[in-house]
Amino acid sequence: MTRQYNFIYKQLVKNESDIVGNIAYSLYKADKINFIEEFKTKHNGTEPTETDFQPFHEICCMETNINRYKMQAINILQGFLDDTLSATTKQIEKDLENDYKKELMSIVGKTTVKSFSLNVLQNIVGAFVFMIIMCAIIFLLKFSEHQYTFTIGGSGNAKLEVIQSTPGKTIVEPVQQKEQ
Repeated sequence: MTRQYNFIYKQLVKNESDIVGNIAYSLYKADKINFIEEFKTKHNGTEPTETDFQPFHEICCMETNINRYKMQAINILQGFLDDTLSATTKQIEKDLENDYKKELMSIVGKTTVKSFSLNVLQNIVGAFVFMIIMCAIIFLLKFSEHQYTFTIGGSGNAKLEVIQSTPGKTIVEPVQQKEQ
């Protein structure tokens, strides 16, 4: 009796790079191995003949079973891709978190108590200088509204007086030297 070939491979696999088809064909082969093992169990270890394979091949080659193999293959491939994507995503997140921590530690490591104290001192000095500048501006603006005299005495006394005057008049009188 000549061997009859089942052409299910061509029904399942479109070309060599058809991953789903190759997985589906592997599922068919797994079913065939199960059929052979069950047959041997039922028939005291006897190998099935071509005639014994006939019902198995007819059932496997039905359109519904072809579609079942393809759907199982798609589910297997989808599960594999989901697992791979999940693992890859977790690894990327872990790497990103580690890189972020390293970068943050390098930034924080540069900030020491000494540099922090120096920054606080700089801020205090800057605020004090700003206050002095603002007081000087206010003083100059107020100073321009009134006339003032500033007197320094011989004993080290100093005095600032506001002079009531009308606009246009000056207080400064020419110093006259006594003629001898």
